Amino acid sequence: MRIILCGFGVVGQSLVKLFDSRAEDLYAKYGLKPRVVGVFDSKGSAVDKSGLDFNKLVAVKKKFGTVKNYASTKNSMSGIDMLKNVEADVLIETTASNYKDAEPGMTHITT
Repeated sequence: MRIILCGFGVVGQSLVKLFDSRAEDLYAKYGLKPRVVGVFDSKGSAVDKSGLDFNKLVAVKKKFGTVKNYASTKNSMSGIDMLKNVEADVLIETTASNYKDAEPGMTHITT
């Protein structure tokens, strides 16, 4: 299952840690192998069609404050560009959205 993760704050990081720690259970019980192929935060993005390494992703975010330093070539792809150009089966929206117009999450979901 190819996943794009919108936002990589506390919720997004906790989710990938959960995917990592429960990988065997998810596969054994449901046949699921979550593969996060793209993540973006407010400062940049990380993309790997074969799947991002969860531990490296969290370490990069902690060290640099963004996921854009995940690869040796910094990825400046915007979230909207990622949603339009990276193939995925599931979008998980974890960005902070406001209650007035639900942005930026609403735009991510409708793209």
